[in-house]
Amino acid sequence: MILISPTGCERIAQGDVHRSEPAALLRSVARVGGELFYDALVTRSSLSHYLKKSFAGRLDLGLLEYSHSTSHQPGAQYARLAFVSGELFPPGDPKQVYANVKVPVLVLYDEDPYVTFHGLRAFVLRNPNYQAERVAHTRGLPHIEARERTLRILRGFWDKLAADEAGERQRTQPHWVAAL
Repeated sequence: MILISPTGCERIAQGDVHRSEPAALLRSVARVGGELFYDALVTRSSLSHYLKKSFAGRLDLGLLEYSHSTSHQPGAQYARLAFVSGELFPPGDPKQVYANVKVPVLVLYDEDPYVTFHGLRAFVLRNPNYQAERVAHTRGLPHIEARERTLRILRGFWDKLAADEAGERQRTQPHWVAAL
């Protein structure tokens, strides 16, 4: 499993609208003036403002156009409004959910305007199926901002998994199968 700048590690206070009064207020505003509110959220200018926060360098204009296009599809307003209102943040500690994952996990991270990773090292030490790789000089979208570096890290992770799996198969085969 690959997690890219995963939410729930440690939210930054001003970005955490989870289960708060502002979320309830946003839900009310969305119900009353939902279409106008949504239309203001998905202008190119607004999308550009928020996307720029996820890039250390220049904003990927293709991503801006994609975001604008997809945000104008039928029903698209529901996901965006759910995010802004905090409805996509489940109750409880997300690290507990992450700790229940038993498959090999690679976390890619660097700086992120919405999440900190101060506790990531300790989490990885407590959960040996996790490993973390920093993609330096990026923010929340390293797979877009630093494609080649991200791909090298992913290939290394997958190659190590394949080698570990091959070694495990060899160790668990009966002696007479290995001799064939």
